[in-house]
Amino acid sequence: MREIIFLLFFILFLFFCASPPKDNQIRVVSLSPAVTEIIFALNCEKYLVGNTIYCDFPEKAKEIYKVGDMINPSIERIAKLKPTIVFLTYPLQKNIDEKLKTLNIRTFNSSPKSLNEMFEEIIKIGEIFNKKERAEKLVESLKKELDEIRKLKKRLKVYIEINTNPPITIGKNSFLNDLLENIGVENIFADKVTDYPIVKQEEIILKNPDYIIILHPKSKAKEIASRLGFEKVKAVRFGKIVDNLNPDYFLRNSPRIIEGAKILVNLLNNEEQ
Repeated sequence: MREIIFLLFFILFLFFCASPPKDNQIRVVSLSPAVTEIIFALNCEKYLVGNTIYCDFPEKAKEIYKVGDMINPSIERIAKLKPTIVFLTYPLQKNIDEKLKTLNIRTFNSSPKSLNEMFEEIIKIGEIFNKKERAEKLVESLKKELDEIRKLKKRLKVYIEINTNPPITIGKNSFLNDLLENIGVENIFADKVTDYPIVKQEEIILKNPDYIIILHPKSKAKEIASRLGFEKVKAVRFGKIVDNLNPDYFLRNSPRIIEGAKILVNLLNNEEQ
């Protein structure tokens, strides 16, 4: 009898040693800088085995094994990492998703178009890591911060430029437009249904924004002001062109977007005093 009990204990010992906890089996590749930031915000970076060269925040994200860029990551590198899930974003990485599915690699499409969708997605990502409670606390904290942000003292019309040639801005259904609405800023191209529409210089002049905010490195205030016909625009006439903001605070659907909202509100409120 004693030998049988000993044998049972020995078998149980081998079972637990050979079977690590479920969460230790999670192996994640992130092809989205925003999701990489969420993973770190949830303190789940130990599961991150690969990401892109653009995943550069926080600093530790730079040390993760790189599978390439966002548009053409190496499918071979991803497969070699044997991920249990790959985070990507549509429509940019739709073809990558299709390739991964042919290899039976599970994927998660991250494409929130509003703050609420981002909050919901953080919860879903937390569930993947068996950290739902931690994710819920993060979302609660972010919502509280958002509620505490002072909205603009007066409603200002703003033109956001994310590319210069051709001029690309943000439309009604974009994530950033939702953020602007939350802090009381009027996006002059909120009438565009496309997420990131190409616009004409004449349209910008006609809509006459109070501010022009540049979220790309190709243009500076001087170049904007020198564009044909822009001398008529209120933002140009009063020197209200902002070209020194970090685009990552506004173009990544990550917890840092709340910090971006604070920066923008403080900037615009102080400028209008």
